[in-house]
Amino acid sequence: MSRPRIPSSLWIRQGWQCVAATLPPPPFPVAAWAPCVAAGALAWGLHAAALPLLWNAVVALLMAGALARFLLAVRWPRWLPTVVALAALAAIRPIYGYGFGQETGLALLFAAFWLKGWEATTARDLRAWGLTALFLLAAAFLRSQSPFYAVAVLTGWLVVVVGWAQAARVEWGLATTLGQLPALARHTALTLTVSLPLVLLLFVLVPRLDRPLWGVPQDAAQARSGLSETIAPGAVSALALSDAVAFTLTWEGAAPAPSELYFRAVVLTHYDGTTWRPAPEETLEREIAQQRARTAPAAVEEPPKAVRESFTSALESQGPAAATVAERSARGEAPSATRHFALLLAPQPIPWLPAPERTVALRGASVALPWRDGRWLSAHPLIERTLWSGEAQLTDRWPEPLTATQARQLTALPPNHNPRAQALGRQIATDHASPAARLAAIEAAFRAANLRYTLYPPLMTENAADQTLFDAQAGFCEHFANAFAVVARAAGLPTRLVAGYQGATFNPVDRSWVVRHADAHAWAEVWLDGEWRRVDPTRWAAPARITLGSDAALRSELPLVRAAWLDQPWLATLRQQLWAWQRQWDLWVVGFDAARQRALLARLGWESGDWRWAAGGAVLVAAATALLLFVRLPEKPRDPAQRAWARLTATLTRRDLAPHAGEAPFAYVARVRQALPPPLAARFTQLAQRYLAYRFGAADETAQQLARDLRQLRQALARARWPYRRRARKHSAPVQTENGSETHDDPTA
Repeated sequence: MSRPRIPSSLWIRQGWQCVAATLPPPPFPVAAWAPCVAAGALAWGLHAAALPLLWNAVVALLMAGALARFLLAVRWPRWLPTVVALAALAAIRPIYGYGFGQETGLALLFAAFWLKGWEATTARDLRAWGLTALFLLAAAFLRSQSPFYAVAVLTGWLVVVVGWAQAARVEWGLATTLGQLPALARHTALTLTVSLPLVLLLFVLVPRLDRPLWGVPQDAAQARSGLSETIAPGAVSALALSDAVAFTLTWEGAAPAPSELYFRAVVLTHYDGTTWRPAPEETLEREIAQQRARTAPAAVEEPPKAVRESFTSALESQGPAAATVAERSARGEAPSATRHFALLLAPQPIPWLPAPERTVALRGASVALPWRDGRWLSAHPLIERTLWSGEAQLTDRWPEPLTATQARQLTALPPNHNPRAQALGRQIATDHASPAARLAAIEAAFRAANLRYTLYPPLMTENAADQTLFDAQAGFCEHFANAFAVVARAAGLPTRLVAGYQGATFNPVDRSWVVRHADAHAWAEVWLDGEWRRVDPTRWAAPARITLGSDAALRSELPLVRAAWLDQPWLATLRQQLWAWQRQWDLWVVGFDAARQRALLARLGWESGDWRWAAGGAVLVAAATALLLFVRLPEKPRDPAQRAWARLTATLTRRDLAPHAGEAPFAYVARVRQALPPPLAARFTQLAQRYLAYRFGAADETAQQLARDLRQLRQALARARWPYRRRARKHSAPVQTENGSETHDDPTA
């Protein structure tokens, strides 16, 4: 007869029980340290995508060490956390490539957080551990300020507060179990819900500064997504894979067609053969202009009422998306000379505002400076979401006189680069005398080349214009713009490149237009007859990119995730809903700046400096004080003997000898006596009888003497190593219940 097969789970459970019986007790019950571990793991999850892979491995090892401390009761040497901390500090520069910065500081804080778990021995350590978790969770807003991150951070804070309450119970000597966590979490959540109206009042009424007193510096070596102030083949196509939102905007009245939307951000005039850059003198001019705008006492102009309403309740006045400028012209309606718009801009790595062409007025939370070439420069860095309103004419021409020196600079080319493209331009200049005829000949040459629009052209490190036109005959928008500019300059036409965004996606949920980083675009401008004219060579190679957007033009080359967003209708609807939620969150929470606060209070009839501000602040302080009186943790026992007994039972609870619900005191003493070794059992029985006599008034000894003896017993139990699990199971004795029946208590149950 074959032997019965023992399940592997039983082997594992019995093996763990044998190992745990020989280990010292953990420093805290599970219910006390688990919330801090959960909050730290949540903070790590919010930051993990931005941390290097090697540093994530370091954090995982440190987390495993902290779990070993609590699950296996491993006592790390006192010198080991210090050595590991120094090793982590030394590994920062090889992993990140630089030493001091925001990212490296957060990385070291993660290491310090888990190393704190290696040496936590008191309730004070748990509080410090939770405080570090609060900071790591709040630092997640440096990654993103989306509603998802807000919910995750608030959940983590709730977990930390629950952990603090359990740590307080441990400090006061009260027993803590996992079963208490749900009730404590409900109590904490109810407290936070009650305080929510107070939080909202503080958010709306506390005066906000026009500019923050301090800011978190960004790491100089850290790459950021967005447009840059240089263009080289491949610079813009890298953004085509990013589906992040660059900005959203609404229009007063009917919206223009997406093909008419060009958002100018950067103008580049200097070409060295591989890269387009701004003019060498522009950097100094920009810094001087920004410094003057910061120091000038100019008041920020409020957005017009119509523009403000377009972001709140008057969006229904906006016409349908199909009512474009072209359709109004077909119906015989005269297009408006100036179009009002409102633009909510995400943080940008450059100070240039991507405004619609041609924007003639721009207002916002900061000072916007108009530049001579049609751009708009922000006086302050665009490190936060900002709301702008203005007027644009949406024309592809811009009158501007050029001097002879400027014309020579805008037709200059390095002699030893792109020889075939320059030869083509010179041949066109020889065959055609007028600038307009030369421009038409260049267009004909580009159309005859049958250029292919692709996200993955061959690598072009040198002579990119020649390779685009004559070899690969494929590329992205910056490849076509670069090749056109080289040919046009060789033909004697003053030419410059422009980088920005083209097109937008209509969101029917909130009737806004969404411009993503995937809509980044590059085009050229040619100076003819005293004005700059926009020339977009991408129209000749891929008209679908201009009329239908980058997703339609690159459908076969997009990642599967992006294609799923487009192919599945329900996913597209979900995407639009997420955009709408994100926009409302940015408007009313993230973008609620000083200007919007003043406008809101003005509608309520309050002016800055009003006495009602002081009265409202006093009421809020009184409400907060009253709220704190109702939110209190369990009271600490005042009697020293009772406090010492509670700590003793907490120590026994960690050894699976917790008092049962409804268990009589003498029954509990008898059950613990059966589980303890003989010396400790006799000592515990004697002290328990003294304590019960003291509690019920049958003893004359002082509380201080009894508390001192109970503390000494607790210390002896904490130092003792005895197989309490097997001994308790072997010597479990029947306990008399209230109804007279006998039952065997298993301390490990």
